[in-house]
Amino acid sequence: WSELLGIRITIIGADGVVLADSEVSPSQLGDLDNHLDRLEVRRAMEIGSGSDRRYSATTRVPYLYYAVRTKDKATGETFVIRCSLPMSRYYKILSRVRANIFVAMLAAGVVALSAGITGVRRVTRPIRKLTAALRATRRGEPAYYPRGGSLEIEELSRTLKENAEAQTKMTNELEGERGLLRTVVRSAPCGLLLVDGGGVVSYAND
Repeated sequence: WSELLGIRITIIGADGVVLADSEVSPSQLGDLDNHLDRLEVRRAMEIGSGSDRRYSATTRVPYLYYAVRTKDKATGETFVIRCSLPMSRYYKILSRVRANIFVAMLAAGVVALSAGITGVRRVTRPIRKLTAALRATRRGEPAYYPRGGSLEIEELSRTLKENAEAQTKMTNELEGERGLLRTVVRSAPCGLLLVDGGGVVSYAND
């Protein structure tokens, strides 16, 4: 397991005696100190698990320790399994994890930005078309009112189209009435003048 995971594994008895260690030969286990005073081992025995950071007296390298209490189902014997990782490797893993998180956040940001731009365009495109249609209507030109977009945009487009059609109809009727009035005034058998408040003639028939 130590070779597979790339970590140091120590098996410690309930009395603190080291029973096995992946980096210490079986013949040298007797030379190791009692581990019951180790913080992570003591916490594991008391509450089930514990951790600590310190220099290893065996390897003289700073380690991150994590210990878990367990029990042999066959014999009922309690012991502690402790995993330790050199802090240098821990920092490398942490740096790699942070880099992966940064890349993931950057990718998520790009996706969110793209989705936001797409959403904004879906809203602003019909609005730009509506603006162009209103300008065309104001100039008296044929106008196209879009039908796509959200329900609100579609409702607005339909309302503006109905208003533009009503305005065009009213303008045509006014132009017809004005033309009819102009014809009547022009063909009147008497002289007609339209004079403003300042006494200026605004219109006169022949």
